[in-house]
Amino acid sequence: MATSACIFCGGKPVTNEHLFPKWMTAVIKSHPRAGNAPVNFSHLMGTTTIQGTKTRRWEASGMDTKTRCVCKPCNEGWMGNIEDNARPYLTSMITSGKRVTLTKDIRQKIATWAALKAMIAKTLGHPVSPASKHWRDWMYKEHSAPPEWNVWLASYVGRVSSFYECADVRSPLAPGDNPFAGVVFDMLIGYLQIKVFGADGVPGELRPGLALRIWPKRPTAVVWPPPGGFADDLIGWYWGFWKPDVSGIVTAYPDIVKGPPW
Repeated sequence: MATSACIFCGGKPVTNEHLFPKWMTAVIKSHPRAGNAPVNFSHLMGTTTIQGTKTRRWEASGMDTKTRCVCKPCNEGWMGNIEDNARPYLTSMITSGKRVTLTKDIRQKIATWAALKAMIAKTLGHPVSPASKHWRDWMYKEHSAPPEWNVWLASYVGRVSSFYECADVRSPLAPGDNPFAGVVFDMLIGYLQIKVFGADGVPGELRPGLALRIWPKRPTAVVWPPPGGFADDLIGWYWGFWKPDVSGIVTAYPDIVKGPPW
């Protein structure tokens, strides 16, 4: 998919941006679970029609998923810096699943990377439904996850090596925003599971101990992974904890346990 101008600075022309960066593709190919299942992606997308608002599912396969939504100066400049800052910590968690202490600085680097990927993923649907300009401007100016957003990390011990899902959420902040300016974004890569809730207010809370909230900022260090880890019998519950209905309103489903989405 493509936008007519960079979603961050408005510059032209736009260039290809990988959802999964090339270094991550190389890392996951050497993962013990690589090849156990195809890489699948889905995008739950709010679309407004004359009849009302509906949600439809878009799917693709392969880790070479790209979108044309950013300009070269942004892509190779501050976005590249965000990628480089988070890469060593992400690589360790993806490949080994071993204990790592996440300081405030490390959590900010990972959360910013995750929020940036959620904003990029929102442009993969058709029609394109970008995140609120308010949040994109924050990312562009501050190079940080929006302060209203929430990011969690969990561990995954199931059978597949990678998967992502992106759902559009009704959360317009400013005049001119598309109705579905928010996002719920999940990315599973190796042993690492990332969840981003990019909207105002979190409807319900994940069960304590199953996932680590790393954003908004917390003063003390935390240790990843949390005890245990999500296997395939629970990953569907975790991914489906927040889902938008047909009007884009998000509801928490704390007691529903279902199989994996692949």
